[in-house]
Amino acid sequence: MSDIRSEEQEQLEAIKYWFKQNAFPILAALLVAGGIFYGPDFYQSYKNNKIWPVSDLYTELNAVVTQASAAPEISEQQLSTVAELTDSLVQNYPDTHYAFLASLADAGLNVQQGNYQIARERLEWAAQQAEAEADVQLANYRLALVEAQLGETDAALGRLSGANPQFAPLYSAARGDIYASLGQREQAISAYEEALADLAGENSIQSNTVQLKLNGLRTGAGALTQE
Repeated sequence: MSDIRSEEQEQLEAIKYWFKQNAFPILAALLVAGGIFYGPDFYQSYKNNKIWPVSDLYTELNAVVTQASAAPEISEQQLSTVAELTDSLVQNYPDTHYAFLASLADAGLNVQQGNYQIARERLEWAAQQAEAEADVQLANYRLALVEAQLGETDAALGRLSGANPQFAPLYSAARGDIYASLGQREQAISAYEEALADLAGENSIQSNTVQLKLNGLRTGAGALTQE
């Protein structure tokens, strides 16, 4: 019996270690500028309806962010330039969507560099400033990921407690990752099951990733417990 319990404990620790090493970095990658819901078509629509000079600032910022994201490493000069351009947009054009997008972009670069506190400040501003529901949901989702990286899991879980249908799968999957990293197996399984239900059988990278994590927990050791 003791041998079985010892083996289960080893499996438990292996599962928790995997999630701590992989779950949040995978999610943090979603913070990179450009985002989940703001792709080239969205940006092009803004570019085609420019508002001078604010659009020039954002165009310059977007070029630096694109270059930085594609490079093996982000330089201090790139970080500084994006921060300065974001500050200019936030301070001089706070009511524009460009300022909102710039804050997300700067947060994304700082997440890549491990500068979570700076990212949190940018995302807090974006979440407070956002008017459209989709913007509010996106900013809060990314802010929750940063809070989780900072170890503020209660705050992150609270922020992920409500989502509209568009964001429900992301919110549920993120809760699953947080619960799994805490060793709370049943809660993690429940959250992943919610995410898959929200995806309604969709065959995508997101659904496959959630299913993989869910399978890992279901076939793992007995109930995980928070340490």
